[in-house]
Amino acid sequence: MVDKEVHFEIAGISFAYLYHFEMDYIEESTIRNFLISNSSTDIINHIFHINDAIDLDDKGEAIYHTPAWTWHEKGNRITAVFHPDEHFIGLICFTKEDYIYTTYVTQEEYFPQILPIAMTGFILQQELNKKKKGFIMHGATVIHEGRAIVLTGSSGVGKTTLSQMLIKHKEFSLLTDDRIIIRQEEGQLWIYGNPFDRKNHECKNQKERLYEIILLKHGKDNVLQQYSKEEACRKLLTISLLPYGHAENLLTSVDLLQTISKTIPVRELSFRLEPQTTEFFKEYLL
Repeated sequence: MVDKEVHFEIAGISFAYLYHFEMDYIEESTIRNFLISNSSTDIINHIFHINDAIDLDDKGEAIYHTPAWTWHEKGNRITAVFHPDEHFIGLICFTKEDYIYTTYVTQEEYFPQILPIAMTGFILQQELNKKKKGFIMHGATVIHEGRAIVLTGSSGVGKTTLSQMLIKHKEFSLLTDDRIIIRQEEGQLWIYGNPFDRKNHECKNQKERLYEIILLKHGKDNVLQQYSKEEACRKLLTISLLPYGHAENLLTSVDLLQTISKTIPVRELSFRLEPQTTEFFKEYLL
């Protein structure tokens, strides 16, 4: 019995989530701008609350492991177990053919969302890989005169801090703060807004043309330099959330990274976290 149905769209992909347990709607959820009316869907996900009836030992062989996920295969059935910091949250089951998902989650995974956000990111990544059109990476995106500029780099380098400094100026607006969805459509590269940014409460369901990617690092002075196409591809590999558990999808994602590095400027910004940095950034764009 379905308690509630929720329909939403992320990066042009439509989802139908069917909840098989009582679930409260949280108005403050960042998914609110992505809700759509009932329509044809790309992805159907049946969601159950975790219970003792689930046989966690019948998942098949573990073929890939990260600090957050373990990917199991048994025949054509895949089970992905989510366990960030060794803390079990839930699991997703699907087959290689139909990609109709069944998700089992603990209640804590929902707060403050109306959907299991980590699970949705996983499912979205699978669908992007299946369509061979996109992937997800870490970073923030600021918009300047209709151009999407990605600020990315290693954890703690200042992506959020710099983007917040920039959007204090009317010339800039924020599209994403933590997760970036890049899709290739009709030969063009686009950045999509998404509901995965817990720190960005104004997540928007919109897309903008990808203009350039800037990898950040701390430095004594503000210095901007462009990477070669080969170095750009290597750098992007380090900050992208790639499907390492699936060889074919991994190759597809690497091909797209190579396309990006050949067609989009990828630069390194060595910078100091101070107000003058935003002026340096604005002068560069002009």
